[in-house]
Amino acid sequence: MDKQMTDTVYLRRLIVTLAVLAAAALLWWLRLVILLVFAAVIMAILIRSLSNPIRARLKLPDGAAVAIAIGILAILSVTIFVIFGWRMAEQFAQMMDLLPRAFENFLNWLNAQPLGAPIVASFRNSDAASALPAVLHLPAYALALLGGLADVLLVLAGGIYLAYQPALYRKGLLRLLPASGRKEVGVAMEDAGKTLRKWLLAQLAAMVMVGTLVALGTWVLGVPAAGALGLFAGAVEFIPIAGPVVSAIPALLLAMMVGVDTAGWTLLLFVAIQQLEGNVIVPLLQQSAINIPPMVTLFALLVTGIIFGPLGVVLATPIVIIVAEGLKWLRPAEDS
Repeated sequence: MDKQMTDTVYLRRLIVTLAVLAAAALLWWLRLVILLVFAAVIMAILIRSLSNPIRARLKLPDGAAVAIAIGILAILSVTIFVIFGWRMAEQFAQMMDLLPRAFENFLNWLNAQPLGAPIVASFRNSDAASALPAVLHLPAYALALLGGLADVLLVLAGGIYLAYQPALYRKGLLRLLPASGRKEVGVAMEDAGKTLRKWLLAQLAAMVMVGTLVALGTWVLGVPAAGALGLFAGAVEFIPIAGPVVSAIPALLLAMMVGVDTAGWTLLLFVAIQQLEGNVIVPLLQQSAINIPPMVTLFALLVTGIIFGPLGVVLATPIVIIVAEGLKWLRPAEDS
């Protein structure tokens, strides 16, 4: 009898272990799908951030307010594309055409400097030189990542469905959990949603400000493709820490084609904008949002990049926000 019970317990534990391993393998296999679902949640939060004030001010039903919010976002996107799209396309084409020549121009300038020739020779003989075309086309790759048609449509559709019926999907998710923990998880989800909403609106405002400042500054300095540089800087501003560095590289290379002085002023421009962004813009916009230490953000970029690829890097900060909000509810009561 004891042996039979022992075998039964062992079999049960084996089945549970195999089930957990199978679930982990399935989640790993579907990790990109999960990330797209998370991106749809971010889109839904953006739509609800616009629809909630509309519903409150106009006393409209929730569905009608969401429909108006979607319409406003669609009209705004189409208007921007019609007014600026062709011009931005021209400027991006110009930027991608000039970047290889700009980098070659930089190498020639460096080669003429004291101690510069050995550096250039070492670079040309290294593996980095063969990888250079991919690096110089980084802005195009970034746009391709943001513009993957199938993924974008999937995220848009998922975001719209989630925005229309958030309570339905929230209840469905909570039903997957034990009844004893549903209330706490529900409250944690509400808190995470509010924090994400504040962070997202602040981040979008910061992206617009930084992109505008870069476009105007490089235009005043006479750097080619200033509009494209500003759009690129605004887009990669969504990526913490790495975004500002990445946005400065093409601007500095193009500025070198104009002159060394222009490159110096462009470098000062980017330093000034990032100081303004880090010490004024972001603190003012995100003063009520969650405060994430830079080291946590840095390692989050590394981990999400390894697990999810480029899209994981883009969504690293909102993932950290979700994890941080979840950890608040795992702490003992006396620590909170």
